[in-house]
Amino acid sequence: YFLAQHQQRSPEKGYLKGSYEGLLRKIHETINRADANKENLAPIAYETIMQIVRAAGPEEKSIVGETMRHSIQRLSHITAQTINLPTNTRMRESLYMLQKKLIGVVEACLEILGEQTAIQYGKEIMQLLLSVLQSENKSAHQESLRTVGLLAQELGASFGPYMSIVWPSLSQALKNTNSPSEYITAVLVVSDISRALEEGIAGYCDEIVNALLAALSSPVVQSRAKAPTLSAIGDIALAISGNFARYASTVLTLLKQASEFRIDNSDPDAIKMRNELWEGILTAYSGIIVGMRDSSGSDFQATFQYQVGNIVDFITVIANAFALNKPSKSQDDVLRGAYNVIGDLAQSSPQFAVRLRLPVIEKLVEISISMGGAYSEKTREAAKFARSHVYGGF
Repeated sequence: YFLAQHQQRSPEKGYLKGSYEGLLRKIHETINRADANKENLAPIAYETIMQIVRAAGPEEKSIVGETMRHSIQRLSHITAQTINLPTNTRMRESLYMLQKKLIGVVEACLEILGEQTAIQYGKEIMQLLLSVLQSENKSAHQESLRTVGLLAQELGASFGPYMSIVWPSLSQALKNTNSPSEYITAVLVVSDISRALEEGIAGYCDEIVNALLAALSSPVVQSRAKAPTLSAIGDIALAISGNFARYASTVLTLLKQASEFRIDNSDPDAIKMRNELWEGILTAYSGIIVGMRDSSGSDFQATFQYQVGNIVDFITVIANAFALNKPSKSQDDVLRGAYNVIGDLAQSSPQFAVRLRLPVIEKLVEISISMGGAYSEKTREAAKFARSHVYGGF
């Protein structure tokens, strides 16, 4: 297990080179032993298989494919077994644990094998995931939802036929804000599906956006859940383009309120949470700007002429928090998000570009360009993108 994790972190070391097939065969033999249900042996074995699969390279795709087929068969068998067992029995709980671990193995295999495998096994996998999502095995719901999101990533627009099938379970998870981890997983799946289906998700957006806005306004939703929620709104805006106009006023008001959130700057945990929130806000702004500006029917200019000031105020807050401090990679994602918003807004209208030609924005942009290795290449490129569209000629 730990050796496979080391392999993932340092693939060039080749810790498992030449050993994948033998290791997986022996672990499967262990799972089939008569005492596999003792001491959590089988669940730990499946966790180890998952780590070995994640460590695999292109040359191991064949053995990963065999692992995929075996895991789907085993998951199908176990799922069928759970149906007729009485609730709250030790056997059922044991099978539920194996279900959860096997879904993790299937997810890991999909990550390695990609689109063609998703096409080949998509229907079978989705049927199994839906059986789990509709069961009392709450512990496996998050793994199931994550695998749904991965299928959407791999299948793209071809995920469309599955949306109506998975929507009842996904909708329920989106409303389950009393379980922060399940809610966050559902939000991330919404982002995956939005990117996959693009305008194909429009028919579900009223319910999705209402659920996301309700979560953002709820006092019981943890702060760590709000950043991915905001990012999901940006992904939806990008997906449905001008159709997002119906939500724009409410969402932009909420973004302004979120941007006014203040913290104790002496608390590292609070700073980390704030940075994640800022990143989510910026992702939402970029998604809305790009989504709406590319649609002639969205009335983008009329909507954003009143938003430029709010965006400048927010970026000024970021500049005051970051620009005078020693450069830090912990600022990287937030700064890149700010540069994308500046560049996207300036690119959308010469009038907006002029309004962004302010000393505070110039200073914020230059900090990443001039500091060299203090920030990532992606962030420096985003800063150059912002500068070129605000000032032109660079």
